[in-house]
Amino acid sequence: MLRTALSMPSTRRPPEGLTAPGRRTLGACCAVLLAFACEPTGPDTPIAQVAVDLTTDIPTLGAVAFVIHPPADGSISQVTPTAGYAIYQRALPDGLVRVILVGTLSTGEVLRFTIPDRAEASGYSLTNEGGAVRVSFDLIDASQVALTARLIDVVPQ
Repeated sequence: MLRTALSMPSTRRPPEGLTAPGRRTLGACCAVLLAFACEPTGPDTPIAQVAVDLTTDIPTLGAVAFVIHPPADGSISQVTPTAGYAIYQRALPDGLVRVILVGTLSTGEVLRFTIPDRAEASGYSLTNEGGAVRVSFDLIDASQVALTARLIDVVPQ
């Protein structure tokens, strides 16, 4: 005869000193403690977004490559381009992120990324690696394109 948990009561007894209701209480307490321990940010460290602005006088700019540098304890998440641009990104050692942005690029905001601590926003920096013009794919020097990062808002948690 096949015995299932629904049709037959269990004949197993809990270990001495710990009853079944006691195990449930212990399990519930562990679950609550684990939930509080896994909270990624506290109420005093709101996450924030950083906007990357591009400045150029090249009307046919089609791509730009750069690296986002976080501070020592920082991280970068949710790298999102502004509408109309394609983005290629790769995580590098030490939390760095290499980004190649492609499209009909012009002066203004080109992407945003999320950081875990608003207080560390000033520790993030960008290294411009140059770019290319559309159609001819001629490479341009990094000095012909300026990239700046600015804190824009706090992301609701």
